[in-house]
Amino acid sequence: MYILKITTIIFLFSSHLFSLTQVDSLKQLVEKSEGIKKIELSIELSKKLLERTKVADAINYANNAILASKNIKNTELEIKALSTLTRGYLISGNIAPAQEICDSILNLAIRTNSKYGLALGYQAKGILLSFSGKFESGISFIDSSLQIFDYKNYPLERALSIQTKATICSYLGNVDSSDFYLQQAMQIYKEQNALYSYAVLKLNKALIQGTVSGQYENAIKNALETLPFFEDAKDTLKISTANSIIANCYDAIGNYDKAIKYYLDAISFSEKSGNKIYLANFYNNLGEVYKHKNDFKNAHNFYKKALSIFQEIDLIEGITVTKNNIGECLINEKKYDEALIYFIESLANVDKNLDYYKLTILNRNIGTVYLKKGNFDKAISYLNNSIQFGKQTELFEEIFPAYKSLAEANANKRNYKEAYSNILKYIEAKDEFLSQSNAKRLTDIEIKYQSEKKEKEIEILTKSQEIQNLQLSNQKYITIALIVIIILIGGGSILLLRRYKFKKKTNLALEHSNKMMKRYADELEFTNYQLKESEDNLKNLNATKDKFFSIIAHDLKGPFFSLLGLSEIMSEDIDDMSIEDIKEMSKGINGASQKVFALLENLLQWARAQLGMINIEKQLFDFNELVLENSKLFKNNFEQKGIVLKSELIEDSKIFADREMINFALRNLLNNAIKFTNNNGEVTIESKKQDNNFIVSISDTGIGIDETSLKKLFKIESTFSTDGTGEEKGTGLGLILVHEFIIKNNGEIIVESKVNKGTTFTIKLPLN
Repeated sequence: MYILKITTIIFLFSSHLFSLTQVDSLKQLVEKSEGIKKIELSIELSKKLLERTKVADAINYANNAILASKNIKNTELEIKALSTLTRGYLISGNIAPAQEICDSILNLAIRTNSKYGLALGYQAKGILLSFSGKFESGISFIDSSLQIFDYKNYPLERALSIQTKATICSYLGNVDSSDFYLQQAMQIYKEQNALYSYAVLKLNKALIQGTVSGQYENAIKNALETLPFFEDAKDTLKISTANSIIANCYDAIGNYDKAIKYYLDAISFSEKSGNKIYLANFYNNLGEVYKHKNDFKNAHNFYKKALSIFQEIDLIEGITVTKNNIGECLINEKKYDEALIYFIESLANVDKNLDYYKLTILNRNIGTVYLKKGNFDKAISYLNNSIQFGKQTELFEEIFPAYKSLAEANANKRNYKEAYSNILKYIEAKDEFLSQSNAKRLTDIEIKYQSEKKEKEIEILTKSQEIQNLQLSNQKYITIALIVIIILIGGGSILLLRRYKFKKKTNLALEHSNKMMKRYADELEFTNYQLKESEDNLKNLNATKDKFFSIIAHDLKGPFFSLLGLSEIMSEDIDDMSIEDIKEMSKGINGASQKVFALLENLLQWARAQLGMINIEKQLFDFNELVLENSKLFKNNFEQKGIVLKSELIEDSKIFADREMINFALRNLLNNAIKFTNNNGEVTIESKKQDNNFIVSISDTGIGIDETSLKKLFKIESTFSTDGTGEEKGTGLGLILVHEFIIKNNGEIIVESKVNKGTTFTIKLPLN
């Protein structure tokens, strides 16, 4: 059920960071306080209200805090209040104002050089992009926030960013990475005694288990365990979410009566919370349960309730799905003309270039209607479209019914040879689907086994820790006794040592004078060295400054000239322009906008590196997981250019480094490899261990780099940018950041290239 996933990101943003101070007490404190204290308490109260899903009140207090912060010109408090307001709008489903405020946070943070504000802006931007389905960009911003939100200074903010990353990984199908990040976030909440956030995260974990990884028993268990906590807090939104997760799991395992019961409870609490996105979502999902029971009359009624709300809030995704669901009910009621209207309206809202899943289903449903109506030519056309779209994403469970209907349509047209061919393909697609289903079941069993194994390991570790604590307690008493004995022995030794030290004192005074003379000479030599080093640094800083202004004056100004020029032509001459001319102009504007945005992203990263705002947090992690994660992120890019990705990775790929920095480097090098490789080329990732180093090579069969340009790589004073083979735009700063991140992890990066033969980037990282 696709719509249910919408709630994950919104629900994620309602996870907050403060202890359970009573709301009423906070309100009284706000009324009694003044100045900065009043603003700080208003922001905390706003967060507390959001925590309890009192969105309207929370937005009101956040707005008051923003106005008061502006009056006293305190930008740090203004940024915090704006961040809270962004969360409020996102939870209430108002995406446009949330996006606008998020951009304001970033602009204000950059203008005032606020490190904390920049991280808050990155975090908000990452969640907003992920909500829109732009997972690659979302992860990039979340990674940027993690560079600033270190564990020592911002543990709870860091936990929220890690939690977001877990959710995105679950959508990308990377269950292991998702579980890894969830455990990290939960551990931080435990250590910081943030019990409410811990409970919310546990519920979020249940949501992922129930909708993505298929761990239905664990999802039900986790959701049920959180219910009493949220019931005590009277948090209706989270109560409704917990009930919906349980309902979804019961629906998945075929216990429809229990699914209906829990969905009705979810709807009841959702009505109390006033969140229309959740309410419409639950109505749609309840319709799904009735459809699975073959009770199409009830299914139709609940779909219509969902559609009414989605139309009221103008959520296109919800409108598209529910119209299709209503059409399927009308087919079963043999109301074919009405069904056709709903399917065609739904199809009009689908992205024809990206959303193959919906295109597959809707074309098949329209083909089925025409088949029922006896219009076999149109039925064949739509069913063939469905099959073509389904093949794009290997949707065998949707393809094989289309082949069966196609065989029926061709048989009615007396195309018996074609009908026979369709039947064979139907059998083949169905067998493929069943084999995949069996493989998935085995995978689910393996996941369940691994999950239970982890829980047992945690239990064993807990017991071991208790034993260790007891042993440490015993060792403490033994140590105290030994110290007492040592003191008694030491007292006698001191008397003997005093006489010996007196004799040495005179000799030491002379020796000390000689050392001081040598020290002064060394310090003078070191001062001269520092002066020389400062001179070199000053030259580098001047080069950096010159390049920075060059980027602003040329690279940033150039695309803006294109934007201004093209938009001016369109605004003045659009009435005389053909559709083709308008399309061409629009492409130019879009290309220039993308270049500006990419440049701005790299400038922000580079500026943070220059200001020392990037913290290195090394940890042990599996490099192969990063490769899998990024290969999924770039899947569409590889497919669009027909590039084959080859992986030659060693199995033991554990390395100790800053995961986010290495991930950034890998992502940039892969992006460059795709960019500069011609259609139908190859990109290879290879890893090995050699001389106590972990070595990664990323090779492509692209256009290569000439010797003159090779010398300019990794140098800020001579950066350059070349368009890719598909006219992809770059900024020239990406490789600078990659080089800097690798150096910060005590590694090195080497590049080898031949023009028209390809390029290889090799990264060496120390194993110890």
